[in-house]
Amino acid sequence: MSRTHNGARQPQEPTLSAELYRNFSEQLDMPPESDLDLDVRYEILLSKVVYLRNLMTQCFSAVNRQLDGAQLVFTPQDFVNIQNSFLVTRDLIRECLLTSVRVAVDQQALLHKPADEGT
Repeated sequence: MSRTHNGARQPQEPTLSAELYRNFSEQLDMPPESDLDLDVRYEILLSKVVYLRNLMTQCFSAVNRQLDGAQLVFTPQDFVNIQNSFLVTRDLIRECLLTSVRVAVDQQALLHKPADEGT
């Protein structure tokens, strides 16, 4: 994001966002590599969902401007694709959090497991 003369944030140009989207659109639904640490996966997914949310907002605005006769930057199908990628990523975050909770519960169970009485 760039800044205006009064310091306010100015959104990225829709054409630049659309170009980036076109370059990475096939990879948007792909989860991070499974061999990554759980915390790293979570941070990657969180960054991705923020990016997709911002992209969805820009796409929505651009599509509505295009309905008024402005230049075609994003299509309504782009919006649907971005929205679907957002939902997939949100579900991946949920899975990551559930896995983290399961690991923590398993670790706590191992720590509090009673010792065998015969030993």
